[in-house]
Amino acid sequence: MVRQLKEPKNQAWRNFIGVRNIEKVPAHSCLSNFRAKVSNELFYAILFDLITQALKLKDFLLPMLTGIDSRPIWANVS
Repeated sequence: MVRQLKEPKNQAWRNFIGVRNIEKVPAHSCLSNFRAKVSNELFYAILFDLITQALKLKDFLLPMLTGIDSRPIWANVS
């Protein structure tokens, strides 16, 4: 994971964990120790809190019906 975080193309991941600079990516042992110390209950409490915050954002969920089958879908992404 640390190797992936240090790649310049993965800025979105660094933004997600709060590390903007490639040189300041935490060591793998820091991430592993954090994961080992956080219980499942605490992890889901943090996750629930993040989801609650996201739902408060304007237009986070737009109520629109979408259906897709197995045919190719072409999108204008320009």
